[in-house]
Amino acid sequence: MILRYDDALLPHFIELADAIRINPIIVSLHLWRIELNPSVLQVLLSATRHNENIDDLGFFNVRLADDEECLSLLYDIVSTLPSLRSLAWNGDGRERTKITPMLTG
Repeated sequence: MILRYDDALLPHFIELADAIRINPIIVSLHLWRIELNPSVLQVLLSATRHNENIDDLGFFNVRLADDEECLSLLYDIVSTLPSLRSLAWNGDGRERTKITPMLTG
């Protein structure tokens, strides 16, 4: 089961992003079984721009609410992490065909 996005979740993602932004010892970020929309990914992008120590990023059983915009934001997140050593994606098949070239290219 994947938790569908709801605007009520956005404040929680903002809290998570604030923690990532101000805490340089956070080096791993994994999201499980959730639908991500552009507003959430924009919040996470802002956080990753301020924490270059993240070296492990994973999305497991994740669904994207808006394919094109979300894929672009995911690419921006990945490209802002100079320390990234491990990147995992296990979304539904709809995104897998689009995200695989982005992650391996």
